Amino acid sequence: MKCDRVHELLLTDYLDGEIDRQTAELVKEHLAACAPCAAFEAQVRAAAVEPFRLAQPVRPPEGLW
Repeated sequence: MKCDRVHELLLTDYLDGEIDRQTAELVKEHLAACAPCAAFEAQVRAAAVEPFRLAQPVRPPEGLW
């Protein structure tokens, strides 16, 4: 898998767990072998995942559709 594809998946489905198992394994293998992509994953995780890890779900008002 190429780095640009891994970056795309990291910014979309991979970190959300919305990716098929086979593709997730390919991404994991790439991250294990590619230090720049592993660093990019850490940056994305720190900026886009960790700040919301403890966030509680919010229920919208009944009148909102």
